Amino acid sequence: MTLAAAAPTQALETGGAGEIILVRHGRPALARDQRLDWRGYRLWWAAYGESGLAGGERPPNRLAGVAAAADCFVASPLPRARETAAYLARAKDILIDDVFVEAPLPAPQIPFVRLKPGAWNVLSRISWKLGYSAAGESHRHAEVRAVEAALRLEELARGKALVVLCAHGWFNRMIRRVLRTRGWRCTYDGGDSYWAWRHYRPPANRGR
Repeated sequence: MTLAAAAPTQALETGGAGEIILVRHGRPALARDQRLDWRGYRLWWAAYGESGLAGGERPPNRLAGVAAAADCFVASPLPRARETAAYLARAKDILIDDVFVEAPLPAPQIPFVRLKPGAWNVLSRISWKLGYSAAGESHRHAEVRAVEAALRLEELARGKALVVLCAHGWFNRMIRRVLRTRGWRCTYDGGDSYWAWRHYRPPANRGR
């Protein structure tokens, strides 16, 4: 889902131990201009899951500069996230973890309707949040996974200067809700568009 970008809310703060950056992947190499029925959208979503980045995609200079200070890179196993991490990590190792994969988008079976993928994204996300899962991961189970993902990032951040996660627009949103409830402070909000990122500092009372 392409989410609207938000203007930065605060100046970026760097330095200090145990910080986390959540990055949304770059633009994938998959057309979005066709109109599809619900079956066609399900095929499109499956292809999206296998798609890497579009040709010519590169990280913004500011993000690349901030990520250069990271000593831990983590990514979802999906190609678009792995390739995003590879651009930022350069020669550094990348930890691939299934817990960070995108939340599903099961298209509701609506007959006689043909929509572009972006419209199906919105409709499917609403249906999913209301309880429709098409025998896949439910919203409730994804929320549990988001807690697990946030705890995993906290674990990785112990003893590190900066952990960078390259993952997905919606699931990053779910992770950041958990981080906020656990006292993490967002010091930079780059929005939700491709290559956008948010920078988090740990709670003041968190052990270093």
